[in-house]
Amino acid sequence: MTRSALGRLAGSLTGRSSRRAAVLGGAGLTVGLLGLTGERTSAAPMAQTDDEFESGGLGLSSDAFEALYGPSTVGQGAIIYEIDGESYAVRGTPGIDLVTSIHWSASTQEGVSFDEAVERIAPFLPVDARLREVYTTPAAGIGPFATAHLYKSAGLATVLAGGPTVTSGNFLVAFNLVGGFSTNVLGVNAFVGAKPETESDR
Repeated sequence: MTRSALGRLAGSLTGRSSRRAAVLGGAGLTVGLLGLTGERTSAAPMAQTDDEFESGGLGLSSDAFEALYGPSTVGQGAIIYEIDGESYAVRGTPGIDLVTSIHWSASTQEGVSFDEAVERIAPFLPVDARLREVYTTPAAGIGPFATAHLYKSAGLATVLAGGPTVTSGNFLVAFNLVGGFSTNVLGVNAFVGAKPETESDR
């Protein structure tokens, strides 16, 4: 990722305006999907929960997400939202009513520039998210095929505490690159990881 793109992403997280809306979390992720229905077109604002966690999407309850972006449609394995003319696939985790994955895909096989992909996903991250590490796959042939950014959010750690996901507040933003001679992006996904299985879990 270029230094300018990193700067823009950092700026979008620390300097963007925040429209606050106090919302209560709802129920409905027992099968790993958000129990919502229908469609809307508005830029990603912010929602603030009762415990002061503020986010544009990741870590919000289904009710909070719907309050920001309106109704959705049920897709295959995810809930689909139309936001500013772009489609986002939103998923949860079984057992908790929180958004734990937000995915955007380019409409063409040529993809979009890295900067544009950053602009598509950055508004949905927690306000206090901070970039910690960047991982890029070694070249497979001519160029790399994926880049992942590791973030940490203290607020996200709070809302995920005691749940089945990673509870450290860490989350990934993974970019699927076109590869070859192109540095364009085919898709980007912001998501919370799962806890590793231990012997006691088996």
